[in-house]
This record gives sequence, structure tokens and C-alpha cells, in this order.
Amino acid sequence: MAEISVIVPIYKVEAYIHRCVDSILNQTFQNIEIILVEDGSPDNCGEICDEYQKKDQRVIAIHKKNEGLAAARNTGLNWVFKNSDSKWISFVDSDDWLHPEMLEKLYTAATQCAVKMSVCSYERTESDLHSFPQELLDVKKIEAEKFYREYGVNATIAWGKLYKRCCFEEIRYPVGKLHEDEFVTYKIIFECKQIAMIEAPLYAYFVNPRSIMNQWSPKRLDSLEAIQERIEFFQKRGLIELQYEQEIGYIWNIVNHIKEIEQSDDNIRKQYENKMRHLLRRELKKQRKKITFKNNKWFYEAAYPKLMCIYWKIYNMCKR
Repeated sequence: MAEISVIVPIYKVEAYIHRCVDSILNQTFQNIEIILVEDGSPDNCGEICDEYQKKDQRVIAIHKKNEGLAAARNTGLNWVFKNSDSKWISFVDSDDWLHPEMLEKLYTAATQCAVKMSVCSYERTESDLHSFPQELLDVKKIEAEKFYREYGVNATIAWGKLYKRCCFEEIRYPVGKLHEDEFVTYKIIFECKQIAMIEAPLYAYFVNPRSIMNQWSPKRLDSLEAIQERIEFFQKRGLIELQYEQEIGYIWNIVNHIKEIEQSDDNIRKQYENKMRHLLRRELKKQRKKITFKNNKWFYEAAYPKLMCIYWKIYNMCKR
């Protein structure tokens, strides 16, 4: 019986899949099962998954039609709940890879701290030659609210974590959504109440130039929906400071979308640039007491570019 189920969604990563799966198989914590969910990949990933299943009894290869990352993760979770007695669950993206001791350190941290989730830091890399730290830092036990506030991106991503199985008893990732983990991870964090944190970057996050996250598309706007859900979540729980931070984050997110749309092709710009500026203006009006023009001119630059151009001309004339 495996102690940890590692779920790996796989799609169009033929060049990276061996690096990823080998790093999981070579973990110092060996009592694991690896669920490779091949999401209708058009390359040779399906065959590679089957080869791993034949070579190592800990590997389970699942093949399904392409429905995206959320559906692939859910398929892995559903398999675990139906077929496995494992007590812990972890996710790995198929173009990333792990420090040999990552699962062992996360497992030790979670069990020693008696928590339902343990987390390690990660490091972005564009190279296959990434080197992990030699010194593995101590574990910190952190309250959910403090963890969410202080650890930024790490509080939204699905990977680089070890979850007690019960965390997913009643929750799954929203199928069809990009940024699917932004709809889920925070809920688990606050359900867990306390988190075991290892500061060492034991997870190598590969910045894949072909990733959809490196290209703007309308699906990227799912991030705004995820933030709106978090605003409501914190509002209902009376976490006013976190609610306010998410409201500011919502505006920042719109501004970032506008910047990316400006760099996109003409068709994208025509369809979405004005829509996003109107949305930004609406949000600035809603938050005008908190987000003053004096201290937040960069927001107004994105919302009213023509007016701000006139403003700066007058401003510079008055300074002379």
C-alpha cells in the first residue's frame, strides 16, 4: 500500500516527461504510487507512460481524451479515491522536476507538525542544469492567514505541496478553467488552518516557452473570476485585510492583462483592449476611496491613457 499518491497530468511534454517522472521515481521516500494522467496528448507521451508502467509497478498510466489540466488532475484524484488506500496526495507538473528528498521532507514536516498540508519553496528555471540547494532548511508551522499573506504565489499553486487525502474529499478543480489551482488551493489552506513550511526550493518549476501561460489568450481572464471568488470567500469570513488585498490584486490583474493585450496581435487588441479598460475604470470608481489618484497614478495610466497623456503634458509645463 502506497503512503503517497503523486498525480502527474501529461500533455505535449515528450521532451520533458522523462526528467519529471525519473525525479519522482528516484525519491528517497519510496512508498509512493505515481498516477500519470495522459490527457489525449498528440505526441508520444501516451506510449512513454505505458513504458513506465511496464517497468515500475508503482506507476499507473491513465489515458483520457483531452480536457485540460483541471480535468486531468481530477481524473487522478478520482482514481486515488476509488482504487488506493494512500493517505497523502501530491501534484507534479510534467515539465517540472523534484529534489530527491522533496517528498520525504514534506512528509516528515507534515507528520511532525501534525498538519494536513506541507509546502516547500520552488525555483523558476529555464535550464535543464538546475541545481538544488545543498542545505535543507528547518520547518516552520504557520497559521493559514499568515501563510496566505506572506507566501504569495505559493499560496495559489497546486504543486510543491503534500496534502492529506481528506483535503480532497469534497473538492475538485474547475474543469475548463485556466488558473484552475487559483480556484482551489486557498480553500484547502484555510480548511487546514495550519501549514508546515520548508523554505528550501525543493521543486524546480520549468519556465516552458511553449506554455499557454506565456501567451495571452481570453482564457487568461479566468484569473479575474478566481480573484472574485477569493474576495467573496474572505468577506464571508470577516477577513477584511485579505479581502482588501484581493480587491487591489484584482485591479493589478486587470492592469497586467491590459499590458499583455497591448503586446498581442491586432485581433486580440480590437476585441479586448477597450473591454478591459472599461472594467478597470469601473473598479477604480468602486475603490476610489481606497485607491486615490495621487498615490496610484499607474492604475489610471492603464485606465485613461489619453487623459493621462494630457495630464503629464500639463504637469511638466507647470514644473518649468
